[in-house]
Amino acid sequence: MNPRRFELISEWHLAASPEQVWAVLAHPEDWPRWWPYVRNVVLVKHGDADGLGDIRQFSWASALPYGLKLNITTTASTAPTHLVAQANGDLCGRGEWQIAPIPVGTRVRYIWQVELEKSWMRWLAPLLAPIFSWNHHVVMRSGARNMAKWLGVELIDYNVVTQKSNLANQVCTAPLPIKRLRAANYKASRSNTA
Repeated sequence: MNPRRFELISEWHLAASPEQVWAVLAHPEDWPRWWPYVRNVVLVKHGDADGLGDIRQFSWASALPYGLKLNITTTASTAPTHLVAQANGDLCGRGEWQIAPIPVGTRVRYIWQVELEKSWMRWLAPLLAPIFSWNHHVVMRSGARNMAKWLGVELIDYNVVTQKSNLANQVCTAPLPIKRLRAANYKASRSNTA
């Protein structure tokens, strides 16, 4: 087992259409305008007309006293439902955005399969894996909240779907706390799984 590998899955439910969400996610150069943890995004290389092969350099802040630099290459794109990218740099791995309509708006699921590359992170991973996971979800929850604000819609909820690290093969399915804002029947159905 490698304690330096993680699979982190989050799910956002927004009162917006998949097309609205896609329009925001498909333009990462604008992310720093609405996502506080994204410091900078620079398009380094254009891919094809659909954006496949685009390479962007991302500079991320975090809730902890460190930042990350990543080169992200778009490897799959199907508007408005699916976006996949390969990451290299301080972390190496794969990120996948899945966007789907739900009765009250859109479900945004992000799957981040990553391996730590910074030497200090690799050394401390056996001890700090839960803190690295927590940090990831602070950043993602901020993205969910601020995307909703950017779009002028409600964030219905944010949930940690699964949280895996190869350290002790633990899985956490507890949602991160956030005020659920609409659809009483939706809240009831989610509370049965949370």
